[in-house]
Amino acid sequence: PKTVPLYAAAEKESARPRPPSFKELPAWSAAAQVREACQRSQVVCIQGETGCGKSSVLPMIFLDDPRARIAVTQPRRIAAIS
Repeated sequence: PKTVPLYAAAEKESARPRPPSFKELPAWSAAAQVREACQRSQVVCIQGETGCGKSSVLPMIFLDDPRARIAVTQPRRIAAIS
């Protein structure tokens, strides 16, 4: 069978697209604000663009806090309710 490269224009590995690191995601820069909001309120709803790090970066900032209770919901559920 003939193989088809996924990135035909990027034959060198260094030219291939790479996923961003956690610190490059927009949610990382908002982490302190989210932590403060969670200290003030029992429930915090976070809305952001797809791929900004809402469900991957933000739960990580609470892993060291033994009092933290984290729930990550599906974005379609929030959209359907609102």
